[in-house]
Amino acid sequence: MEDGDPRRAQALTAGSSVTLRPSLGPVSLRALELTAPPSGELPRRWLLTMDTGAPLAVTLPSTRSPGRLRVMLPEGARPSCVALVALDDGAVAELGWMTSLDASGDGGIAALLAAAEGVDGDAALRLALSLGERGERAVIEALPTMSVLAARRAVRALAATGRAEAITAVARALARDEVAAAAQEALEGVGAPAIAGVASVVAEVPRALRVVAGMRLSWAVRLGAAVPLLGAPDEAWREGLPTLRAMLSAAARENSARPWVEGLPTSEPARSRGLRVLAEAMGVDDPVMALAAERARSQWETATEFATRWRLLSPMAGDAQGRAALGELLAGRGPGASDADLRAEAARALGRFADATDALRAGLGDAVPRVRAASATALRGRAAAVEALRTVLADDGWPTVRAAAAAALAPRPEAADALASALDARSVLVVRAALRALSENPATTVTARLVAFAQDGSRASLLRREAIDAVATRCDAGALAGLEALAETLGDTALPAYEQDLGHAALAAMAHIDAGRARAFLQRSEANPAARAAVERAARGGCSGR
Repeated sequence: MEDGDPRRAQALTAGSSVTLRPSLGPVSLRALELTAPPSGELPRRWLLTMDTGAPLAVTLPSTRSPGRLRVMLPEGARPSCVALVALDDGAVAELGWMTSLDASGDGGIAALLAAAEGVDGDAALRLALSLGERGERAVIEALPTMSVLAARRAVRALAATGRAEAITAVARALARDEVAAAAQEALEGVGAPAIAGVASVVAEVPRALRVVAGMRLSWAVRLGAAVPLLGAPDEAWREGLPTLRAMLSAAARENSARPWVEGLPTSEPARSRGLRVLAEAMGVDDPVMALAAERARSQWETATEFATRWRLLSPMAGDAQGRAALGELLAGRGPGASDADLRAEAARALGRFADATDALRAGLGDAVPRVRAASATALRGRAAAVEALRTVLADDGWPTVRAAAAAALAPRPEAADALASALDARSVLVVRAALRALSENPATTVTARLVAFAQDGSRASLLRREAIDAVATRCDAGALAGLEALAETLGDTALPAYEQDLGHAALAAMAHIDAGRARAFLQRSEANPAARAAVERAARGGCSGR
């Protein structure tokens, strides 16, 4: 009050005033309260003036002490300056005021939540949280339905309290895509004290693992917080799996993954999930793999459910004893051997280990095509398996198995002839697999064979196009003459569209291998701007050194 201390009786003459300049942030001023002195009367007639509206005449019903008289402000007014001008003589013992917090039956919490989206939103939320458990509970309950702006403010305010229930609410807010970044930043600001709250929601909000992974804590603590994900529903498990796998890989690089195996739950599916994700994240020579293999073999003895058995195969392969057991399974012996899917998974698990070649070669003779295909894929690049894979590529009755054999032979130069022979297969699936394999085969004779295939008019145009793409991938300058011939022969606009497409592909392959030669060809052929642009696109990121 500019006129003096409101707690001391202040004599007023007609025309004098009392003035209030409230600084209440998100809280609005709702009324002024006037108290008469012990002896004397308040002025009866007043003029209420505000900087947000026209003056209002006010007549008090009773002006004698004791008691306070309230002068209400218009609904919705948020003035920065309020004055009461006395129109009669009198005195004031005390000037007080009432805010929206006092006027609300819930202590003003609803008003503060409503203000969360306004200019004073941060202050409103801090004030609501300062009102104790009731205020905190109200903010937490409102958080899922708040607007994006208000929710981002709320997660910051809740995290700043450091209280467990508030931290958990912020962790749950990670599920909202548009709020997740703010929630993650707020939780990272809290640091280690937030990990319990974050861990409590991992099974329902898998992206909470990203916050755990970024905390400056030991891997034992961080991986311990990830354990709830192991028992999560399938959808949540799949979402959180990449982050968990990355966490285990990082822990392994620091020799800190062992506590994960030692602390795994005994329940299912948590235990077998935990062992499998560890096996996926570890290098084959990591010493922790032997511990995981031991635990997986122990569980395999009593496991009967397919999903559990399937998950245990990969960690079982972690030591020689486990790989021997998987070899037996792939050969059709022992528990689970009658299930083709388990045999195929055993082949995939063995594919990581160099000492499993014999077992995988045996898998090429399985009666079920998907097991043979899995075994062929697992043998990729192994010199000791080239002869067996050649036989499969030439003779297996299932195109999918022959295609898997072609892919497995791709890195072996001694298999180039077998792959070239597969280009004459009746199955398009096998031919395409052979073309892809030849694109990466290191043998020097491959390029000429691919160019000849691309030039063969009796071949399907789509396969010829894939042959041209394979030639481009090889970056072999020996292909340029053949590609230029194709571009010149098939560039005529009178040809069918599919033939012209081959000519354009050949020109693009030339540009990829040698941009200068492709540009020179364009200059001679007086190509249109579209062709020139296509060549420049193909030249970008082309073969190095040209």
